[in-house]
Amino acid sequence: MRLIIAEKPAQAKDYANALGATTRRNGYFEGAHDLVTYCVGHLIELLPPEGYDPRLEKWRREDLPILPPEFRYRLIAQTAPQYEVIAKLLERADITEVVNACDADRAGELIFNLVYNRAKGRAPVSRLWISSLTTEAIRAGFSKLQPAANYRGLLEAGYAQLLADWMIGMNGTRAQTIVAREQGSSRMFSLGRVQTPVLALVVARDNAIDNFKPSNYFRLSAEFTTPDKAPYTGWWLSATSDRFETSEEADKTLARLRAHTSAVIARVESKSVNHAPPLLFDLTELQRVMDRAHGFSASHTLELAQSLYEERKALTYPRTDSGYLTTDLAAQISKHLQPLEKTAYEPILRTIIERGYVLTKTHVSDAKAAKHHAIIPTAHNVEAAKFSPDERRLYDVVVRRFLAAFYPAAVDALTQITTRVGDEYFITRGTVEVVRGWREIDAPIEEKEDDAAALPEDERGTGNAKLPAVTESMAVCVSDLQRIARATKAPARYTASMLLGVMEKYGLGTSATRAPMIEKLLDPKRPYMQREKRKMISLPAAREVIARLGANPLAKPEMTGAWEAKLAQIERGTYSMQSFVAEAQQFTRQLVLEILAQPNNQVFAKSDAVMPCPLCEASGRDGFLRIRNGTDQSKFLACSLPNEVCRFTSAMPRNAAHAKALATKKCPTCKSAMRLRSMKADDSVFLSCVAYPACKGVIWLDAEATRRSAERAKKKESKKA
Repeated sequence: MRLIIAEKPAQAKDYANALGATTRRNGYFEGAHDLVTYCVGHLIELLPPEGYDPRLEKWRREDLPILPPEFRYRLIAQTAPQYEVIAKLLERADITEVVNACDADRAGELIFNLVYNRAKGRAPVSRLWISSLTTEAIRAGFSKLQPAANYRGLLEAGYAQLLADWMIGMNGTRAQTIVAREQGSSRMFSLGRVQTPVLALVVARDNAIDNFKPSNYFRLSAEFTTPDKAPYTGWWLSATSDRFETSEEADKTLARLRAHTSAVIARVESKSVNHAPPLLFDLTELQRVMDRAHGFSASHTLELAQSLYEERKALTYPRTDSGYLTTDLAAQISKHLQPLEKTAYEPILRTIIERGYVLTKTHVSDAKAAKHHAIIPTAHNVEAAKFSPDERRLYDVVVRRFLAAFYPAAVDALTQITTRVGDEYFITRGTVEVVRGWREIDAPIEEKEDDAAALPEDERGTGNAKLPAVTESMAVCVSDLQRIARATKAPARYTASMLLGVMEKYGLGTSATRAPMIEKLLDPKRPYMQREKRKMISLPAAREVIARLGANPLAKPEMTGAWEAKLAQIERGTYSMQSFVAEAQQFTRQLVLEILAQPNNQVFAKSDAVMPCPLCEASGRDGFLRIRNGTDQSKFLACSLPNEVCRFTSAMPRNAAHAKALATKKCPTCKSAMRLRSMKADDSVFLSCVAYPACKGVIWLDAEATRRSAERAKKKESKKA
């Protein structure tokens, strides 16, 4: 009998159906030759410090760093019953083979092996490695199972990451929290191998914006007219600059130029630029595009992609970091086109066939798709009508990127005209799309960071600007000259798309872990960051922690990127897990020493601030709101000043809009401060006057709540009548 262990129940059900194991048992499925059971994600975790010594339950300086000579594990209480099911199946005498059918990644390897080792499994292990959960793909995968030993490097990388994250995160968090509490704070300050450098990036950007001072500069523009009366605009450019620092410098040059009424075309440069279809989607690029196109958070995109993979069988494995296909898959790519027939994509398919388009070679690389290939539609017929609206949006984006890989390159004609006025030169640039190519079906959505030195759009000469026909040495008229005042701009705040791109650049996390890390930092329980529309903004506690860490390598993305590179080396078998863990231990010792030596001041007390206290602000006091724990494990906001000075409390804001309303809204009746509350009956959120019950002023914070409030008021009136 063969025992197959999946990572999730839904996955196990797919395997069981494909293999004919249709008899449902308690925690597994049974067939003539196969038993299919499942984990529920992680079933086993590392022991917390108090598991080694009860004294370590309290957080004390003298106990740090905590580095167990041998790491131990425990069952996760909520899922322990399912572990017992798997353990009993592994004990069966008739089990002759065990298949690790967990997700084909580092985490899947770790989840299986922790269970198998704790249960003292004896049967030899094979590995299922597939990128699609269609019946055909599952059967094909089981027909060519791999030896588990082939993935030893992946397993060791999983263990190395787990142990390093525990040592650095737990010790760093305890050390920083102890220092903060000694200086008046009541909050836990979480640190981590990946989360801290990501947070440092956001803090650095926000500090740059807050400290930015715009500087003025000046540009010169000229309006020219050709002999055919065709107008065009040029921008002054010297050998070293395109701008003047002072208006006086600009005016001197402008005065010289105004003596000229004619100019000469000094140079005309034209070239064609081919833009190949973009690579297929890896998870990070898909998350970035969905953020730009639809405003989806990275975690929401991952949820949708996972649903389309596991439940809908519409997409291949989503947690991939490759934008390429393997040679074998490329040879069978027509199977992935067939399900798109008789769908909304049929006209595109018809164009591909009629014009003889084929998949471009730039999208195929066995080396770059070694673990998992890019996200593409499966070879499974899907019922798109049953998709949720957001699933449909994501599926459309993936399908269009996939089909675009068959289309020819887009071609732009770039033209640059250099016009000489006296001894000065003016540049005019134009871009015209000559061949639309793949852009017909997958128009790019760009998001560029604002740059303090970047030119305004009308000065870059970009876009579909067709320039007049001119030749070198042609004389043109100078119809106007202008001095244009500009100011440099602060850099843009990070969006999820931008932050994911920077994380990928530095090697922070993997395609599967970047989205959860961003959401972790946005968790209101910390709180380190908040999302305002699409922008990520650091909160006072985050800025204080990063300032405290200073030059510590934990806050440097390059350090974590180097660790991720070493984990990748462990996967390939070119670096030792033991060396990695030893380095993490030494890093942890140094981290704790540096944190515990931080100077003693009271800044941490202020870093607890979520926002100024509305009541204190109205009274001229400097109180601020802190997060407090309620008796029922809920959280609320309370003023930092003693109760005899200010007793302001409020419910926790659920989003940035609620926080803004709490900070800015005044009672419509008496103009006093207001606090957030919610209705027990329907959980609708509103602002209530701090003078309640003397003043019953209220502001409902969403349209539905306003409607329900009006209905309640009508009912009260009807009862009175």
